[in-house]
Amino acid sequence: MEFPQALQGFSGATAIGGLVLVDLMLIGNAFADNLFPTIGDYSKEPTWAIVVAVPLVSLAYLLGVLSIGASELILTSFRLLNKKVLVDDMIDASSAGEYVAGRFQQLRQEAEILGGGVIAFGLLGLGAALSGWKVEGWRRFLTTVAVAAVVFGICSAFLCIYRYRMAHDQAVAAKADQQRT
Repeated sequence: MEFPQALQGFSGATAIGGLVLVDLMLIGNAFADNLFPTIGDYSKEPTWAIVVAVPLVSLAYLLGVLSIGASELILTSFRLLNKKVLVDDMIDASSAGEYVAGRFQQLRQEAEILGGGVIAFGLLGLGAALSGWKVEGWRRFLTTVAVAAVVFGICSAFLCIYRYRMAHDQAVAAKADQQRT
């Protein structure tokens, strides 16, 4: 895997995980009124950056990988993706040359990130809805955020499937091209 694609995979998973972490904090804040003030107090300590920064990036990456994996598991469970085709496509695309393999990998990474985004948007919708239930002055705004998160989650799911299908079509075309030559 080329370095830019590896960096894209890491940054994509970390971004999804960061969103999931924020979503989980919003959900937690709906039940613990002092969560954000406590985090604010701790973040003023000089050791905060040393003790928490690296583990938080690691946690964000792990949550992102878990979200991406969960979305792929859900898509294969509902038969929207075929596990065998996912593996076969990778083999077909990788044997078609560096450019085709690179483009295929980019499409697959985008599909994976969009799939993880479904989980992140779903949790954002839940966190906003719970906060809207608890914080009366912000109820309409947070309800709107929850509805928008659900809409973005649905759009992300459709785009995820679309990107997987684009990658599959590219792998099929690459295989057909190789068989002709």
